Amino acid sequence: MIGAKYIEDRAYLVANGELGHLWEDAAQLLWRSLKYSDYKWTMDAIRARIEDQKAFLWVGYDENQPILAAVTWVEYFPASMRYVIAFCGAEDLRYPQELFPHAEEHARALDCGAIEIHGRGGWLKALPGFERISTTVRKKL
Repeated sequence: MIGAKYIEDRAYLVANGELGHLWEDAAQLLWRSLKYSDYKWTMDAIRARIEDQKAFLWVGYDENQPILAAVTWVEYFPASMRYVIAFCGAEDLRYPQELFPHAEEHARALDCGAIEIHGRGGWLKALPGFERISTTVRKKL
């Protein structure tokens, strides 16, 4: 299913399942965010999750040019559900900031209790209302 939202004259298409032409546009922006997942994900695995309807793909356009791509999904826990912005790539930081209120609306519609972003610390400065809730540490083996 592909739906559309219009935000400040930009089209943001949301896909869950069949991707059509959206994947090629999104992939050129999303691949940069893979390194912030510590390469735990591949582009093929992300695409499969969307096609299996386990994730949502958001693609933003300005004058028919892709300017933003984001992948979101819901994580289920015994006490609540979390809406996760798992991957995001954009030509400019203002584009994700435009999109996030609409992702929040989507999260509320899915009955999620919070939005979480798994990414680098720079997001904290860019997003008012978000707080740091954890730190991940790792030792490579």
